[in-house]
Amino acid sequence: MWCKPFLGILGRAVQWASRHDAVFQKELASWPQGLTLLFKVLPYGPRMALKVDAGKRLRAIGDTVSEREADLIIGFKNMDTAYRMLTAQLGTLGL
Repeated sequence: MWCKPFLGILGRAVQWASRHDAVFQKELASWPQGLTLLFKVLPYGPRMALKVDAGKRLRAIGDTVSEREADLIIGFKNMDTAYRMLTAQLGTLGL
């Protein structure tokens, strides 16, 4: 299955960007420390969580975060939608 490894790679890429990209860092400066983001494929697919650390950087924290622990949950309807969104094959209408 492609989705779980892809979410792991995405998590590490976002973690890297939060340390090295000035635009990314500027955006994160306004986010509260401890904010937890959870990406998941519905209904019971793979998941990946990120957390804002004390240095205002995102840290990939794996796939064991529960929905109760997450401050923001981004759910993909199914594997096909997740694949299309995460590979930039599905965009937003009107933008």
